[in-house]
Amino acid sequence: NVHGRRYSGLLHMQVAATRAALTQLDTRFGQLPLSIGESGWPSAGHPEATLQHAGEFVRNAIAAAQDNDLPLDPHLRTLYLFEAFDEQLKSSNGHGGSSRETENHFGIMKEDGTLKYDNIKF
Repeated sequence: NVHGRRYSGLLHMQVAATRAALTQLDTRFGQLPLSIGESGWPSAGHPEATLQHAGEFVRNAIAAAQDNDLPLDPHLRTLYLFEAFDEQLKSSNGHGGSSRETENHFGIMKEDGTLKYDNIKF
């Protein structure tokens, strides 16, 4: 609870903050459809980037986007998880805006197409 409002997690708070900022700009923006363009967590390349943490993030993001009891936003249309597959050469080629090892490990699946996490339901 924050100021009497319930949130399912940080993603929910970020969506609510975005909606509040839009509404401050113009009350008509209170019903503007929203899409989350990229949301993800790497599974390797940093001490906090683990399969467990990334799997929890993906499961929680999917659950939050599908929750009817405590929706992220009544006008949320899409949530795009970043990204479908790991790309082992991404950081060495400078893709993704950095040469950090984490850039190689944002996939929900390994490069061979196998899911990296258990209990993922789309």
